[in-house]
Amino acid sequence: MRVSNRVLSVLLGLFVVVSTTVVDAQTQTTVEFPEAEVLAADGAAVENLLALAGLDAAWRSTTDLHPAVRVMRVDYRDGGDSTVAALLRTTMELAGTTAERDEAAAELREVAVALDEAFEKERRREIARNRADVYFQGIHALAQSVAIDVFAGEDPSRSAILGLDGEALTVAQREFELTHTTLDEIFALRQQASDELDAAIEAYDAAVAVRIGTEERHAALVETVSELNITRRGLDASARAILPDAAEAFTLATIPGQPGLTAKALNAYLNAEAVLAERAPACHVSWRTIAAIASVESVHGEYGGTRLDIDGRPVRPIVGIALNGQTVDNFGNTTANLPDTDNGRYDGDPNHDRAVGPLQFIPESWHRWRLDADGDGEEDPHDIDDAALTAGAYLCNYGSLRNWETWSIAVFGYNHSGAYVNSVKASLDRILRLRLPDFDGDEQLRQRVPYGRWVPMPDDLGNEPDPDETTDPAVAPAPPAEGPTTDTPPTTAPPSTAPATTVPATTAPPTTQPPPAPGDTTVSEDGA
Repeated sequence: MRVSNRVLSVLLGLFVVVSTTVVDAQTQTTVEFPEAEVLAADGAAVENLLALAGLDAAWRSTTDLHPAVRVMRVDYRDGGDSTVAALLRTTMELAGTTAERDEAAAELREVAVALDEAFEKERRREIARNRADVYFQGIHALAQSVAIDVFAGEDPSRSAILGLDGEALTVAQREFELTHTTLDEIFALRQQASDELDAAIEAYDAAVAVRIGTEERHAALVETVSELNITRRGLDASARAILPDAAEAFTLATIPGQPGLTAKALNAYLNAEAVLAERAPACHVSWRTIAAIASVESVHGEYGGTRLDIDGRPVRPIVGIALNGQTVDNFGNTTANLPDTDNGRYDGDPNHDRAVGPLQFIPESWHRWRLDADGDGEEDPHDIDDAALTAGAYLCNYGSLRNWETWSIAVFGYNHSGAYVNSVKASLDRILRLRLPDFDGDEQLRQRVPYGRWVPMPDDLGNEPDPDETTDPAVAPAPPAEGPTTDTPPTTAPPSTAPATTVPATTAPPTTQPPPAPGDTTVSEDGA
């Protein structure tokens, strides 16, 4: 694989780990950089390499992920690393070919200028040669004319001199000497003109040689650039053909140390936080809290061996047990008796409601709180984007989640179980170890606002700000993305009920039982 000096310098400047040997086509020196499979696991490396080949915009639009997610390290599944590695290898070759093409094109531009100068210099040399030739021919003709006159009159002069007196002989000798002096000067000028003509011819021939050489170099570069463009177009097409599968592999890859947390799921949580921060900033609902709940409810959409598909829905719907008032969940709670409210639309059960989707909403709750987060025109509890935003909106109605008391009340409101709150807290502790780059303030990185209706939030109803929102000038507030940081975290004894006074009557949480825990969920055999 040919890689230009510029591309090699960028590669070696980006990465430290070395394992693959490459020979620089220009210097024939051997250099090393990481294998494509190693780079594929690093989202930042993938994006940087794609940027070298001008494919970063296509990557961003195809993955459609939050900037922080795109630069995460991931663990691929089902050979996804091979797909992304194939993209990177093609990308590196494309970057090298592009750099080589750019270098050849730059040289071609320089040679084109040099060719114009060579033609101009040849034209000037040709004019100088022609002028020298005309001058030489003139001096040569003059010399011939004078010589003919002299030699034509030489014999009569000599005959006359022999018959003249001394004075006449003296005059004749003086005229003869003068004639010969002039003739010598003319022949000297002729020799000078001949030398100048020879120099002009030599300069012209040299200019012609330079022009011919420049033309040949120009033609060779035109062919080289054309061939490199053809190669580049082929590599670009190959890379773009691989890119959708590579983007899907990256999107469905998991985040190391976070069981079941895929880039797709993480993106849904970050989008939910961004939307809520804009539409209901007083709530301070963290993406980590939503992720912690999703982890407990469905292992981020992977409960029961299923997985999220690229559209954000599990490949097999996650449908909970029938809420018939007889079964007991894995937290020891007897389920409520909830007759069917959706005609089996979401859960496939025409008799009783069942919790559905990655965030385990029961159909009645979903109907009351549903939101379209991804703008596909459908509010779907099986879609992790819609479910994550809806879950965040539900939590938001308990007030600010920046203190543990309100946080535990809100989580308890999601599932009335102290063990459930503790389980979510344990999941949150693990998720808190996951650090993301900070992209705040960059308008280009803002997430889209969901389509459709919006559930009113407490601050939208004109309520007074939560006392917890008062900021002590001496103590900076904790970043909302870090979850609650004040007071004491929940223990094994969270509140038994959620105070109704904290939520306006028009936006109170559902009176039916919130979604059950993952132990209560099963994948329906008929795939409903």
